[in-house]
Amino acid sequence: MGKEGKKRKAQQTEESTPDFSLSEEDIAGLAETLSKEQLVGILKEAALSYTDIRSKLQSAADEDPAARKLFVRGLSWSTEKDGLKKAFEEYGAVKDATVIVEKSTGKSKGYGFVTFRHRDAALRALKEPNKKIEGRNTVCNLSGAREAENAAIAASAPPLLQISSDREKQEWKEKQEASSEHKGVPTFIPKAPSLTGRL
Repeated sequence: MGKEGKKRKAQQTEESTPDFSLSEEDIAGLAETLSKEQLVGILKEAALSYTDIRSKLQSAADEDPAARKLFVRGLSWSTEKDGLKKAFEEYGAVKDATVIVEKSTGKSKGYGFVTFRHRDAALRALKEPNKKIEGRNTVCNLSGAREAENAAIAASAPPLLQISSDREKQEWKEKQEASSEHKGVPTFIPKAPSLTGRL
C-alpha cells in the first residue's frame, strides 16, 4: 500500500468515528441502560486513570458513617479506647474508637466500635476480621451488618395469618365461634416470630 492508500485509510477511519458531543441528559440516558457491573467497571477504569474522579468517588463513599464504622467483639475486660484505636490504626486514620463499659463498674463489656475517617480503611480492616487485641482473639464486622440482617429476616418472615377468600374468612369465623363454645379449654394462639431471627 502506497502513501496515498495509507492517507485515504486514515481519513476513512477519522470519518467513521464522528465526534458527537453528548449532553448531560444523553450521558444519563446511556448510563441508565447499563447494568450495575458495567457501570462499576467503567467507574473503576475512570477512577484509576483520573485522580479527580478517584477523589470524588472516595468522598461519596466516605459520606455514610455506617460504611466506615466497625463492630468489634471479644475485647478483654481491661481494653480501653486507646488500645482499641491503636489496634486499628494500621489500616488507616481512625476517627473514633469506643469501648462499651458497664455503668456500675466502668469495666469493658467485651465489645466496642471503631469509626475510620475513610471507607477504604474500613474495607482493609475487614479483610482481616479476626485480630488479636491485647492478647485476646477478637472479631470485627461492619456495624450496620447486624441491622441489615435483622431487616432481611423481618422481610422474609411469613405473615402470621392470611385470609384472602370469603370462604377462608367464613372458616376462620366458624373456628373462632367453636372455640368460644369450649370456655374451659384454652385456645391456641400462634406466637409471632421474633425479629432477631430466633424462634
